[in-house]
Amino acid sequence: MTPVVPPATRLLVCTLDACAWPLLQQLATAGRLPTIATLLARGARATLASTAEQLPDSAWASLCTGRNPAAFARYFPVQYDPVTGDLRCAGEHELTGSPFWTTLADAGLRVGVFDPPNPGPAPAADFLVAHWPLAGRRGPRGSSPPELLPALDRRFGRPAHGTLEPAPRSPRGRRALGARLIAAVELRGRVLEHLLTTRGWDVAVVGVGELHAAGHALWPADDGRDGGELAAVYVAVDALLGRLLELAGPDCLTLVVSAHGMGPPRAGSRDLQHMLDLLGFGPRPARRTDGRPPQEAGAAARLAALAPGALRRAAGRALPGRLRRELHFRWHAGRRDWVGWRAHAVPNDDAVGAIRLALRGRDRHGSIEPRQVPELLGELEQSLRELTDPASGRPVVRSLARPHELFAGPYTDALPDLTACWEYGFAWRAVHSPRFGTLPVGPRGDRAGDHTADAFLLAHGPGVAAGDELAGSSILDVAPTILAACGLPPPATCEGAPIQLAPAVAAAPA
Repeated sequence: MTPVVPPATRLLVCTLDACAWPLLQQLATAGRLPTIATLLARGARATLASTAEQLPDSAWASLCTGRNPAAFARYFPVQYDPVTGDLRCAGEHELTGSPFWTTLADAGLRVGVFDPPNPGPAPAADFLVAHWPLAGRRGPRGSSPPELLPALDRRFGRPAHGTLEPAPRSPRGRRALGARLIAAVELRGRVLEHLLTTRGWDVAVVGVGELHAAGHALWPADDGRDGGELAAVYVAVDALLGRLLELAGPDCLTLVVSAHGMGPPRAGSRDLQHMLDLLGFGPRPARRTDGRPPQEAGAAARLAALAPGALRRAAGRALPGRLRRELHFRWHAGRRDWVGWRAHAVPNDDAVGAIRLALRGRDRHGSIEPRQVPELLGELEQSLRELTDPASGRPVVRSLARPHELFAGPYTDALPDLTACWEYGFAWRAVHSPRFGTLPVGPRGDRAGDHTADAFLLAHGPGVAAGDELAGSSILDVAPTILAACGLPPPATCEGAPIQLAPAVAAAPA
């Protein structure tokens, strides 16, 4: 019987954080990404369903472990705490569960991991470098063995950029940031070439974070004008991938994967609380808007967005911890006066609005009885489906989901009760509701692009069907696919199944 996944003598996994799948294909078709074009022509591709449609920040943890977001105590760095009725900071250590490379190392394979998007609590590997860039990531730089990272810094120098920088406000600033990101990609390539040629490995997991930074800061403006800085970063990453494939050799199975994508900036999440107030889900009755957002709606976020990123980071370090946390909470949720609300907005990625019901017995200020939940969710969903762009009349909500019905696990109760993925197929700067009228909204001022749920997998190597387009898989299937390629079954906690990368063979007629 033909295996679902061809067995690999060597496996290279490249994670492209927040890679824009449509843009990647467009640039490859135009001849600007020869490595990606080769992978598309000679390998298999799969568009993957992603938990980024509901909870974007947990997508990489789900991909690396094969577990849904309810398995983790954290779904966002700042999240609602039902016990206190306020917000709390959630750390990366709360993304519990073993990533696939730990399972591989435990089975005796030689595993090397460089700058993975989700390092996990304590990943086992023959060599590991976590949080390689200097700034912009959520954890400290480190390595295993501990002396590896200092040795790499001495040999190659430290990356001179933060992975997530504010969007430049001038063409000169865009060019300078683009040049820094390309230099970082090239430095990453030199470090990886050294590691992959001087250390023995059966499986190498290579993270590339520059596309994430480029997407947030260099995405073209609404009018489509682009000086080419974003595309140039993609070209540099393509060259890096080409060199990695060359180093890995023709007998290596290569997987290139992204758990989420990037696209135009989204409006909506910062003003969702005000929309719920106008719709009557707060203490006051439903009413029409006067066309202006309240002064407190997203005020901290909008004010902070006016300051340069370096200034914000320096100010944050100088403030006492308690004040720093409060400003961080204000950035995400304003004043947080949720007493008397039937449903209120809670922090989530800007691309996806999140709503929590005030459920009696579960939430500190809960007033809704469990029997009222279906009717209240239906009312919320209908109100959100009615939101349109006043300029075009098109809906501004791409999809709605009830995470408590989608995801099961020990932390289901901590998840939002409803999520609204905002439309990213066109630009919009206001919402119209037949219930409250037209309200101007705006995205974060420090980002040019936002996350999308466009996840994908490219596979290339011996036994992979050339040109196959695979359907019906999700990011939860990536970890089982990698384990299957190494001849290992997925752990019991893994919820996905291996993706059919090997050509299917029809049974012979009886």
